Amino acid sequence: MHQLLHIVWNPEIEAFSIFGITIRYYSILFVTGLILAYWVISKLYKDQKIPYEKFDSLFIYCLLGIVVGARLGHCLFYEPSYWLSHPLEMILPVKFTDGGIKWTGYQGLASHGGTIGLLLSLWFYARKMKLNYLSVLDNIAIATPIAACFIRLGNLMNGEIVGKLSNVPWAFIFPREGMEEIQNLPPSGVLFRLLPHHHLRFPLLCRVHQSQPRGIRRQHDAQYGAMAQHSVYPYRGTLYVSLFQTGQEQMKHIIDIDTWERRDNYNFFRTFHNSWISITSEVECGEALAAAKASGRSFFLYYLYAILRAANEVKEFRFRTDKNGQVVYHDQVDIISPIAVPGKTFYTVRIPYHEDFEHFYAAAYHIVHHIPEDGDPYGAEKVIAEQGDFDIIQLSATPQLYFTSLTYTQMAPDHPLDYPLMNAGKVVPREGRLVIPIAFTVSHAFVDGAHIGQLFQKIETILKELAQ
Repeated sequence: MHQLLHIVWNPEIEAFSIFGITIRYYSILFVTGLILAYWVISKLYKDQKIPYEKFDSLFIYCLLGIVVGARLGHCLFYEPSYWLSHPLEMILPVKFTDGGIKWTGYQGLASHGGTIGLLLSLWFYARKMKLNYLSVLDNIAIATPIAACFIRLGNLMNGEIVGKLSNVPWAFIFPREGMEEIQNLPPSGVLFRLLPHHHLRFPLLCRVHQSQPRGIRRQHDAQYGAMAQHSVYPYRGTLYVSLFQTGQEQMKHIIDIDTWERRDNYNFFRTFHNSWISITSEVECGEALAAAKASGRSFFLYYLYAILRAANEVKEFRFRTDKNGQVVYHDQVDIISPIAVPGKTFYTVRIPYHEDFEHFYAAAYHIVHHIPEDGDPYGAEKVIAEQGDFDIIQLSATPQLYFTSLTYTQMAPDHPLDYPLMNAGKVVPREGRLVIPIAFTVSHAFVDGAHIGQLFQKIETILKELAQ
C-alpha cells in the first residue's frame, strides 16, 4: 500500500536521435526556455519603443553569453583539472578517445555559469548599443524566471538536483541519484523543487520599478544608495542576485505525540481554555543601536533579525498545530510584521529568514520599502491561515511606547493559529545601558519559561554580534 505514496521518477533522458546525434530532454527544455524568454523581451522592447535593431542583436549577445558561460561554468566549476587538460572538449561537443572522436554533445551546462556569462555579455551589449546597463538588466530579469523554470524542468528529466527528504504523497524518488533505498522507508521520498521562491518574486519587483516615473525611480535609487554601501544587495541587485540563490526547501514534520519528549506537557496544557503565557523582559541593545545609526541602517531590522534568528535557534519556537489539528515541527520559520503606511494604518509583510544578516537585511529592506499602495492590510495573515502552515512568528513594533507588560489579542481557543506573538517597544536607558522591552505571547503546550529565557539570551547575544 505504501508503494502508492510516492513517485518513482526514472524517465529516459534522451528524447530522440537524428543522424546519429542524440538530443536530450534537458537540451530541448533549455532551448524552449530561451525562446520563451526571447519572446517576452521582444514585447518589452516594443512597449518601451526601443528600436528593433537593438533588440535583434540582444538575442545573439544573450545566447552566446548563456551558452559559453554555462559551458565554461560546468567545466571550470566541476573537474577543472580534466577540462583544462582537454581544452578542445570544452569548446567542441565531442570527446577524443583512442578509438577516435566520439560525439557527446554538451553534456554539462551550469546555470550559474550561464548567469555570469549573461551578465558579462549584457554589459558589452549595453556599451555597444549605448543603453543603460541597469535598464537592460531590468528587462532581462523579467524574462529570466521563465528560462529558469524550463532549466529546472530539464533537471527533473535528468533526475538531478533533488530536494530534501519529504513525507508528502507526491514526493519523487530518484533512482539515478542512488535513492533506491528510500523505497524501503515509505511513505517518504524526495521533494523536487521546480522553482525557488525568489524567482517568483523578483520579476514583480522589477516591473514595479519599470513602471515608475523617472523622478520617483531616482528617489528610490537614492534611498537604496546608503544600503548598497553596506550590503551585498543593492536596490536593483536584489533582482539579479536572486539568480544565484538556490537555498533549500523547508519542510514541516508531523510529530508522533506518543513518542514526543513534550507529550505530557502538551497533553496537559491542550485542555486549557487558554494555554498561552505572556512574558515581557528587557534586552540590552545599546551597541546594536549605535552600530545601526553609524551605518545609516534601520535598527528595526536589526532587532527583527535578532528575534527571528533566535526563534529559529530555539527549536521549541518552531512547533505548531496545523489546520488538521496535527502537531508539526518546522525546519525554519519566517517573520510577519505590520508596517506603518503614511495616510493609512499599516500593512503586514512577510519577511523570509536568512541566517546571513546581510542577506536578510537587504531582502527585508526591499520588502518594507515596497509596500503596495492598495491591498488588504491583513492579507499575509489570511494567506497563512488559509494554507494552514503557520511557519512564522509575528512581531509588532511600538518604538514610541515603553511598556512593562502586554496582552495580545487571541483567536478562539479551538483555532489553530498558534504562532508566537511579540512586540518590541521604546528603547530606554537603564543603569547606564540602553534596553528595549520585548513581549512574548506563546503557547505553553510548546514552550516553557526556560525556553523563553534562552530566547531572550540569544536575542541579546545576536544584537551584540551585529555591533561588532
